[in-house]
Amino acid sequence: MTEQEKICREQILSEEYLDFIVEYNLGLPQVFTDYGDHCTEIVDRIFGITHLDRRRAPNYSVGVYGFRTIPSVFSLADTSSMETSGILRAQSQPLPNLRGEGVMIGIIDSGIDYTHPVFRTGNGESRIVGIWDQSDQSGEPPAGLLYGTEYRQSQINEALRQADPRLVVPTVDETGHGTFLAGIAAGGETPDGSFVGAAPESVLAVVKLKPAKQNLKDYYFIPPEEPVYQENDIMMGVRYLLDLREELRIPLVILMGLQSNRGGHDGYTPLEEQISRATDQRGYVPVVASGNDGNKGHHYYGTIREEDTYRDVEIRVPAGVKGFWLNLWAYSPEFYSIGFVSPGGEEIPRIPPRVESTENLRFILEDTTISVDNRIVENRSGSQLINIGIRKPTPGVWILRIYSAYPLGGSFHVWLPVEGQVAEGIQFLEPNPNITLTIPGTSREVLTVSGYNHKSDSIYINSGRGFTRNGTIQPLLAAPGVAVYGPFPGGQFGTMTGTSVSAAHVAGAAADLLSWGIYRGNEPTMDSNAVRAYLIRGARRKSVYTYPNREWGYGALDLYGVFELLKLS
Repeated sequence: MTEQEKICREQILSEEYLDFIVEYNLGLPQVFTDYGDHCTEIVDRIFGITHLDRRRAPNYSVGVYGFRTIPSVFSLADTSSMETSGILRAQSQPLPNLRGEGVMIGIIDSGIDYTHPVFRTGNGESRIVGIWDQSDQSGEPPAGLLYGTEYRQSQINEALRQADPRLVVPTVDETGHGTFLAGIAAGGETPDGSFVGAAPESVLAVVKLKPAKQNLKDYYFIPPEEPVYQENDIMMGVRYLLDLREELRIPLVILMGLQSNRGGHDGYTPLEEQISRATDQRGYVPVVASGNDGNKGHHYYGTIREEDTYRDVEIRVPAGVKGFWLNLWAYSPEFYSIGFVSPGGEEIPRIPPRVESTENLRFILEDTTISVDNRIVENRSGSQLINIGIRKPTPGVWILRIYSAYPLGGSFHVWLPVEGQVAEGIQFLEPNPNITLTIPGTSREVLTVSGYNHKSDSIYINSGRGFTRNGTIQPLLAAPGVAVYGPFPGGQFGTMTGTSVSAAHVAGAAADLLSWGIYRGNEPTMDSNAVRAYLIRGARRKSVYTYPNREWGYGALDLYGVFELLKLS
């Protein structure tokens, strides 16, 4: 590692440096040139990650850097389930007897307890081919990357032979979330038969995300104790898994149980563009959760008629809130301006829309400040974006007053952050439960999964609902996500609820299909489009519903149903 690479390695984790996502084809914003030398990592041919010294550069600001340049933060989207999903029948029947052989499942999450028995073969060796711990600076990073430490299968096996494996491979999963998802997707069968994952003979690759820097959490008003992760680190995790896939020449399913509301919910965030770009390649399938924001009151949909003067959007804010942000999105030719009314009745009148304007507003009688960044044409999506940050809000009901500057009126969407990124109790008084899919589940090319209770056969109440803002059908499938049994660190087992658990079922089923298609040679060119088509056709549907729908997509996961369908063809 060169001296410059060593310097960059420290900057990537240092709180003294701000992190940004840059797009090479657009060139660097002027501010990057103005503030001297900076380290840049390569994500792919489109995106890079740049780090600026916060002692010399302005703090995070959409007005200075742009909306897409500032990384979003993501939260974790928290065996009868295998039987309901048709996975046990697909494993146990002589045909197809699918167990994920010859396929790698890559998990970007909180890490993994590599010592858990469900991640070992019958002779005790590990089924994990690689772990990249982004927060561990004690060893060598993956080839071509600058931070963290990579542990390969040989090192993990050496660790498992020791009395204290952590002396050799010190990585741990503090939350248990990544371990649980890995178990559902790819865990091996326990000796008593009480648990088995969806693809128990696949191999695993794991990215343990480093926690988001506090300087970015401060920008988003997120308390220090909340576990959130930066978009740029997730993107580098995707690069690591794609590089490992190329090195090992093996089909790859990427599983992400992460969620954010920061973006237009139309597939145009940097992370969504990155994971979608390779979906037409043979043997690559990204699977993501629909999120757990469906019943949280964090989405508002409004219309303004031609004869209306404005539309009021009411937001309940409890006491003791440090601050929060919200985004308004609208398609052209419509465009909007906004005003505010505080709980005490103080009004900020209509702020005229201007091209890339930034306003900092202060109330006279209340200790509240508001920043408004108005982008009449947001880069890539072409939509109008109004990014609003409210600091030290007075408790009570705030009114966001929306004015249409388009003579025929129109419609708009407003999103608050997902649970864990906004204080409990902040919500719209008249929320809309639709289009509550979280990012990256609004990407057009991924396989987005909602959650249902496999015991009552009912949709999980918090499961994110479709479709996307531009009408793309997501989620595509539903899978078990309520009180599902699986592994936790320390050799333990328990239950977890959330759409990330649902996505883990589908990730394992996708690995089984890739094994059948590519590893066994039944469909050697199988790609993400083919996997999605097979799973959609085999899905279990109820006669009382019309499909696709916003909750279930095309139906409930049924892997065995795919092969029952093939028998008829």
